[in-house]
Amino acid sequence: MVEPIRRREDAASVDTSSRDTSPEIPRALRDSPAALERAHAAAVDTAARYRPTGRPYPALVARTVGETREMLDVAIRVGLDATFRVANGPYAVDGHVVEARAHFRMGPQHGGTSAELLAAARKANVPGLYALQEGRGTLHDLRRVTQALVDAGHLPAGTEPAGERIHQMQWNYGVGVDCAGYVQQAFLAAHGGTRATYGWKTMGYEDLSSVVTNPTFRRVAPRDLRPGDLGVLGVPANDAVGHRVIIYSHKVVDPAKPGKLGEHFGADLAPLLRGGPVHCFEVDSSWGADGGDPAGGVRRDTWLYNEKTAVWSYRCGVGNSTFCTTTSPYNHPLLGFFRPRSEP
Repeated sequence: MVEPIRRREDAASVDTSSRDTSPEIPRALRDSPAALERAHAAAVDTAARYRPTGRPYPALVARTVGETREMLDVAIRVGLDATFRVANGPYAVDGHVVEARAHFRMGPQHGGTSAELLAAARKANVPGLYALQEGRGTLHDLRRVTQALVDAGHLPAGTEPAGERIHQMQWNYGVGVDCAGYVQQAFLAAHGGTRATYGWKTMGYEDLSSVVTNPTFRRVAPRDLRPGDLGVLGVPANDAVGHRVIIYSHKVVDPAKPGKLGEHFGADLAPLLRGGPVHCFEVDSSWGADGGDPAGGVRRDTWLYNEKTAVWSYRCGVGNSTFCTTTSPYNHPLLGFFRPRSEP
């Protein structure tokens, strides 16, 4: 049963953490896309060179497994942030720089491909248009095609902010990214390596369900999740597809401050806080968009989990205005959380 909870503020912003497994990214990197991408490339290269290989860790880099994991966490979060930025543009609109979330897309749009979209793909030099229509194109290609549509004058008129209209335009023209398409790109950017490294198919055919039995990965309990871990959710009774996420951050609610979440979410959150520990996760994905729901597409959402009662809470409702509690994350059967065996 799904029970709604009134949302007052993102749980990730509430000061309830007694243990934060996710180091902060320096502000200078967060505020500069170019610097962030350079730092991401350097961090992923460093992490790749010092991941466990069966040999001792370099003494000057990490004296303990914990220190190595912290270094990996920073590299992974920089990679996730870099991917998230690409999924948000930016776009040039009437002399202004505008961010717009990539919309959700799974399967080609009925009615074929419009002449305007074909022209935009040619102008942007993107030959893989069909992949964008299937939700499995690259985020860079999606950004290029979207900008070409804007430049050609196809941005919908309206009083809404330009970012919202760009988001809607992607839905109107049938381009975007689905959950597995986004999570694959975020994972590879954050962890380094290639598809062959993890035994994956090409992006168009890899839905990440294989991770469940893939010997390259190992299961991780919710209480032990770290940035970059994959979440594989099965098909719920009221839907036809499962869902994929990647963990961005993990905090544990301080047992001495359980009222903090209640203050921000209301008394209805009390059942979730009973017992504990309670874990707070930020998760990245591209979320479904039934009928073009503007809440669909790439978002960083908040999940809560009570380790004692195994109750989960997540954003629900159109526009993410409420929280819901269920016995499984996102009201989907949990097939598991997974991490590469090569990482601590």
